Amino acid sequence: MKDREEAVKFWFLVKFPLSVGAVALTVFSLSLVLQHVPQSRHKIDQLASKFSRAVHSDGRAILVFGDSVTEDMLDRFSIASDKPLIDGTTNKASGLYGVYFLLKRYLKRNPAPEVVLIASTPEFYSYIPKNGARKTYIDSVFITNSEKVEIDELLGPTEERWHHRFDLSVLGDRLVGSVFGRSLKGGLVKESAPDRIEKEYTSTKSEKGVLSQSVQMDLDSRGRKSLEIDKKAQGVIFPLCKILKDHGILLAVFDAPVPFSVYQAWKHSGMFARFLHDRAQVLSNGQCEGLPWLVLGTKKIYPDYAFRDADHLRRHIWLGRYASELQYAIRSNL
Repeated sequence: MKDREEAVKFWFLVKFPLSVGAVALTVFSLSLVLQHVPQSRHKIDQLASKFSRAVHSDGRAILVFGDSVTEDMLDRFSIASDKPLIDGTTNKASGLYGVYFLLKRYLKRNPAPEVVLIASTPEFYSYIPKNGARKTYIDSVFITNSEKVEIDELLGPTEERWHHRFDLSVLGDRLVGSVFGRSLKGGLVKESAPDRIEKEYTSTKSEKGVLSQSVQMDLDSRGRKSLEIDKKAQGVIFPLCKILKDHGILLAVFDAPVPFSVYQAWKHSGMFARFLHDRAQVLSNGQCEGLPWLVLGTKKIYPDYAFRDADHLRRHIWLGRYASELQYAIRSNL
């Protein structure tokens, strides 16, 4: 009996603490070894990994950035162009900050593209990733020491990274990535973008009636959001312009489709006109002064029923329409 008590005591006082210490030491060691291995949760993780390697040797390329309405379309349609098109689109959650850091990674391993095309909604220019969005789409994606310093300069310092480093799910994801590598996830075989659609699409009454009350409420809410490109947003646009100028890259912008009711709300409040004015002012002054840039085509306003929610177009006809319009704009201007 006494021997058993001694064994239990030895286990609690010696073996158990040593085991816990060994596990803690292993986790700490892995965290240090894998701290610069990217995760693979979202497309921006995969793009950050992809753009850290040689992607394309053609300096005539068009590098496309944008938010989810364009990402959704480019995931399903192939745009025909005389120049190679490289897809760098993600969702809005990383904003132009994601564009800035992805472009910097791309330029370290690849020849400068001829054109950087931003095909996005107006909100993309003014969006600032904060709190959870910043942690998920910026801080935990761009993890080199120089990127961390620059992120803190642009968005302010944060305490999140140290705690995030010891998240076991993060360590597991990075361990898998270090063993098997990362690649962009495959999807459906892409279709060629249809030829330009000149006529307005005529829908059936039943299709026009598919908007749910929640989607309508989301459309109303989107129409009330500010499009102001404030000083904080300009804080990333100006250094982005500097990179483009330093590498002799043309900036092209294309306004992605927005729902009719949202556009009407922006128009009546004067927000859309102010956005166009502010964007032109920002891209013509400060560090953007002297940057060659152009707007491709005119604004694209689609009926509300073309959208499956407040932001994303219905598949297949409406995504195809957007693909045809972007393809026509690229062919005609670039």
